[in-house]
Amino acid sequence: MSTLHMVQLSLEMPRLVAAAQRGGLPLRDVDEGYLVHRGLAALFDENAPKPFRVVDPTSRWLTVLAYTELTAVALREQAQTYARPDAFETCRWDQVTVKAMPPSWASGKVLGFEVRVCPVVRLASATQARADDGSQGSWKKGAEIDAYLHRRYLQSQPGDRESVYVDWLRQRFDVLGVTQFEDWVDTGEEYLEMDAVNPGGAVSA
Repeated sequence: MSTLHMVQLSLEMPRLVAAAQRGGLPLRDVDEGYLVHRGLAALFDENAPKPFRVVDPTSRWLTVLAYTELTAVALREQAQTYARPDAFETCRWDQVTVKAMPPSWASGKVLGFEVRVCPVVRLASATQARADDGSQGSWKKGAEIDAYLHRRYLQSQPGDRESVYVDWLRQRFDVLGVTQFEDWVDTGEEYLEMDAVNPGGAVSA
């Protein structure tokens, strides 16, 4: 059984931005998380560490924590062998650090964690619905809509946005059977205009 490692990388933000521009990406539509996703893929291809978290998104050098089965030496060998030179230069290789994670966890152990998610629900069929404020929504089959909109329009349970998102996340962990929440703290990150994240549908007053 392979050993799981946590790796800490430093990636240069201006080089990530330049790579996105060369790829024709509209920068207004992407955040640092997607830039890092592209950067890790360019460095390591299918061996890109994941999941990952950007610890300091405001710095020129982004600190990235991620999980991988590769060692620090193996990661560098992968990038040195296959990555393009401009991709290879995005990483501070002298600052790459890796630690082995515990092979098992004791049942009942309490752990803190931080997670950034996009709470969406995929619709099994085309749907039209009206919320309690009179606004109407319509979505195509297979559309992914914000979990809060799904609650408002399709379950007639307005609730507040944060509690809806917490319930969504709790259900995902319940399915995995890996944890239960003891407490929840909203870190204050913006919800990124989630009402507008509505591919495959529309909302009108």
